[in-house]
Amino acid sequence: HPSGLRLLSLSLASLYLTALSPHGVVLTAYLVTIGLSPTTIGTFRGIGSISGVVGIALFSLLRRCWGDDNGDGDGDGDEDDAKKGEVEIPSSREVEEDEVVERANKIKVRAMTSSRSIERLRRISLAFLILEVVSILVAAFAFGLYAHHDKTSSVAATATTTDMLENDDGSNNNGGGRLPWQIHMFLGAIIVSRAGLYAFDLGALELEQLIVDERYRNAVGSVESALCSLAEMGMYGLSLVLPHPSQFGFQVGVSAGAVSTGGVFFVSFLCLYHMHWHYHHREGEECDERCKGRHQHHHHHHHAHTWQQERDLREFGYHVHLH
Repeated sequence: HPSGLRLLSLSLASLYLTALSPHGVVLTAYLVTIGLSPTTIGTFRGIGSISGVVGIALFSLLRRCWGDDNGDGDGDGDEDDAKKGEVEIPSSREVEEDEVVERANKIKVRAMTSSRSIERLRRISLAFLILEVVSILVAAFAFGLYAHHDKTSSVAATATTTDMLENDDGSNNNGGGRLPWQIHMFLGAIIVSRAGLYAFDLGALELEQLIVDERYRNAVGSVESALCSLAEMGMYGLSLVLPHPSQFGFQVGVSAGAVSTGGVFFVSFLCLYHMHWHYHHREGEECDERCKGRHQHHHHHHHAHTWQQERDLREFGYHVHLH
């Protein structure tokens, strides 16, 4: 499939190979073993859900406001550029010259609008993915500090299941002390990561709607869903191999590595696949002064096209894609 779909799908699936989810059974089980009360765990999971909703709301807001070159989002700038004749379709013998120019302008407006929409999605999705990756790395760092503190403390190894037991008011049974600040930092970073994940998930879905071949969208969605489920199963399998709470740090490390790998996949997608909109010569046509120097291909086409791109080529000769 053209347009870098494999990298986009892998970047999303990698984010699901994680134990650092407020609603994940692995993290919940660990929080129980270190003594967090049901009230605290429930609050943590509820705030995590709210964070995801906030992320989606921010994504929608930025989707409307960020990335519009003209700032008003009404498309007038696209139409003005089109009227300048920066890109024109070679004249057709069957159509009058004025109709050809008008049609060319409309095609250009459509192409520029589609191009900017995809680029805007790519930028916004990257911003939220960075938020997700940084938050998970901060959570992993905080957990590392907590694990180091736990090892170097004078408390016995059984402290995680005895002295750290927490009451409903947030205090511990070891004399009323609070949970270590590293745990608060750990949980807070996970909450923030939900906003990045939910927003990036939405952005990736919209990108796929624009670049995936219309004939295979159901198949692509099924494969991607299977990859995400496989990643989740991988974390459950790791929990079976490393079941002891003292080994949870390995799962945190794997989670941080997987999320970072997802970021690498998406950055590779951005770097390797760029937005282009151009004209393909039809058989028998020759390039004239109006198409020289433009991004163009001959009729035999040097790259794959989706069904909707082929449709635009047949109708207009132009199309927009990532390659």
